[in-house]
Amino acid sequence: MILYVIRCQIKTAIVAVEVVMPRSLLFSLLVLPSSALAVDLSLAGSCPGPMDIRITGATPGASVVVLTGSGPGSAPIPGGPCAGADSGLAGPLNWYGPLRADGGGSAGVSPSLPAPVCSLSAVAVDITTCDVSPVRPFAADLPAECTEYTELAEADRNVGWEYDYARCDSWIPADGQWFRFVGAAGTQMPEYDPDEYACGTHAAGWLNGAHPVTPGETVTREVCYSWTPAPCWQANDIEITHCGDYYVYHLYQPLSCSYRYCGE
Repeated sequence: MILYVIRCQIKTAIVAVEVVMPRSLLFSLLVLPSSALAVDLSLAGSCPGPMDIRITGATPGASVVVLTGSGPGSAPIPGGPCAGADSGLAGPLNWYGPLRADGGGSAGVSPSLPAPVCSLSAVAVDITTCDVSPVRPFAADLPAECTEYTELAEADRNVGWEYDYARCDSWIPADGQWFRFVGAAGTQMPEYDPDEYACGTHAAGWLNGAHPVTPGETVTREVCYSWTPAPCWQANDIEITHCGDYYVYHLYQPLSCSYRYCGE
C-alpha cells in the first residue's frame, strides 16, 4: 500500500497536523463532491425543430438522463437508481437517455423535436448522485399561461357524466382565470353540443368554434350553453391558447349558476 503524508497549518495558530493515509482515500478528498458540481441543463434552438440539449456539472464518466414533464412540480422519479426522488417536474414523466458524461461532467445531444414536446419542460438527472438540475422549458417563448394555470380534473365535468344534480361554475372570477382540463374531466372542451344536463349541470357549455392549431397561438371563441329550446341558448366569449400538446382556457364566470364548462 502506498502512503501519502498531508501537512496543513492553521493560520491563526502554529499548529501542524500530520496524517498518514492510503492513496485511495487521499484521492477521494482531492476530488470535489458531486453535490458541489451543480448539475445543470441548457436548451438551445427552436422548438419544434433542432435543439441542442447540454448537461454540465454531472459526475465525470457517469450516466445522466433527461426527464420531461408538463411543467414544474414534484412528481417522483419513476424508476432506476433514483426512483422516488423529487424530479422537480409535474407528471407524466418520460425518459431520454441515458447519456454518458465526459471527463468534465458534460454530455449532450441534438435531436429534432416535434411540436407536442414544445409545451413540456425538462431536467437533467445525475444517476450516480441523483442530483437534479433546475427545470428548463423547451419553448421559452410559449405564453406564461401555458405553465400558470389551474387544473379542472372533476369526473363530473366530462360530457360522459350521467346527470345527478346541477353543479355551478359561479366560483370562477368574473374577470376570468386560466384553466387546463386534465384527468377524468378530459383534455379539452367539446366542439359540439353535448346536450343539456351533460357535464354535471343544467346548461352544458361547449365550444362553438375550433381550437387554435399553432403552438403559442391564442384565439377568442364563443362558448354556448345548451338548454331548451336551443343548443346555444346563451353564450359568452373565452380565450384559448395552444400550448403544444394541450390547451389552456381563459374562462369567465358563467351567466348563471347552473351553467358549466364541459370537458371531454
